Amino acid sequence: MQLNKQIARHIVERLASHGTAPEVGVEYFSVGIDKYLRVLDSEYLSSYVKEGGNVFKVVKGVYGGGKTHFLYSVRNLAWKHNFVVAYLSLSPKICPFHRLDLVYKEIAKDITPPLSEEELISGYESGVPAYLRRWFAMHYQEDGGSSAVLLDIEHHLHGIESISFRNAILNGMRALARGLRARRTLILFVNGFSVKITIVQNTQGTA
Repeated sequence: MQLNKQIARHIVERLASHGTAPEVGVEYFSVGIDKYLRVLDSEYLSSYVKEGGNVFKVVKGVYGGGKTHFLYSVRNLAWKHNFVVAYLSLSPKICPFHRLDLVYKEIAKDITPPLSEEELISGYESGVPAYLRRWFAMHYQEDGGSSAVLLDIEHHLHGIESISFRNAILNGMRALARGLRARRTLILFVNGFSVKITIVQNTQGTA
């Protein structure tokens, strides 16, 4: 992809004003990380992870050593394989690593599908609800209607172990299919918040 004036200006302004890696255009001034990206691509993203595997890696470096730059490069590589990604900061107070419920909330808030450079510069929505809306709109056009989309999402959700999570996503999609906003309770649930559901049972039996 060719570097244009808008992206070049964005890179220069970001580096000059903040001294941090820009979210857009890291591939245009990356040096010395190609071999690591090739390993991640061949050993994980294009094979093991795409086939359903999972892996944990730690990137270690001093302050200003290029960790964010490298992680943005990994994000772009994952997007080329059509993965969704989440970029978040772990901290002892806001998001401690041992509190997996808080880590999940941060991931759910930052889930982002593959985006173009223009979308990254102009701004975009992240998070599970925004991703579901985007996914539904895209597949609505491709599959030819809401019924086909619901069959498709049921197929994709088949391997999810959590029945509650699977039902929350499916019911959110059904709400979108009916032209409704996904109910607030479902949104809170998939974003990792505790919700209380009142079940009213008919104790008089059926006629």
